[in-house]
Parts: sequence; C-alpha cells; structure tokens
Amino acid sequence: MVGDVRDLGFDVEPRPALYSLGVSNRMTLLIRTDSNPSSIAPAVRKALRGESGCAHRKNGAACGHPSLIARAQAIRIDAARRVRLLAGVVTVVGVYGVIGYSLSRRTSEFAIRFALGAKRSDVLRLILRGFALPAICGVAIGGWLAYLFAR
Repeated sequence: MVGDVRDLGFDVEPRPALYSLGVSNRMTLLIRTDSNPSSIAPAVRKALRGESGCAHRKNGAACGHPSLIARAQAIRIDAARRVRLLAGVVTVVGVYGVIGYSLSRRTSEFAIRFALGAKRSDVLRLILRGFALPAICGVAIGGWLAYLFAR
C-alpha cells in the first residue's frame, strides 16, 4: 500500500493506492484505486478466482467460466505443449537428416557390395544394424530433452 505517490502531478493531493497484489508466486497484479486499498483486495482476489458475481449464475450455482488465473495457466500449458511438439519434430527431422547424410556417404560401398554379389536383404540388414541404434538413441535423448526443456 502506498499513500503518498504523486504520479498525477506535484500540485495534486496524493491518494492512497494499492499497486501490487501478489496473486501467486509467478503472477503479480497491479491495481490503482481511489478507495482504501485494503478494502478492495478481497474483492480482487475473489474476481481473479472466478468467485465474483456472473450474469450466467443461477441460484448461487457456479458460473462455469474459468477464472483469470485458470485461463492464464491454460495458455501457459498450451504453449508448453506446442513447444514440446515443435522440439519433438525438430529432433526427428534432425535424426533423419543425420542418418540420410550418413547413408548418402556410403552409397558407393553399397554399390560395391551389390556388384560383388550381396543380396538386397543383406545390405538392408547392414543398414538397419548400423543406423537403428543411433536413430533410436537420438530420438529418445532428443525427445527426453525436448520434454525436459519445454516444462
């Protein structure tokens, strides 16, 4: 609570004002009032929690509209989900690119193997054995890191 802030000018008499109302550990609401700041704090808290009167309420029943805090949390959760999804896509595309590049560097080796009589299944088994483990590890570690950092 602040009682002597002269933000309207030095010639105007200061009025009491409540400038900061801690709503949660990550959210602060700034309010300016002409009345006693301690008298409006409970009403502001009720409004933020969705407990204030709503035109859609009937017989004292809950309105069903989400509170400001619930909406802010929902927006953050949605953003975190999108970041996680994007990070997962980037991980998969990155692993795909690395494996594709590695395979392209070995095409002449595969051609020589075919020329010497290797079967298609043998070369395919060689490819899977050589790239399956790095691909699985890359996607697993990248997905874990994406989840960890998007929290």
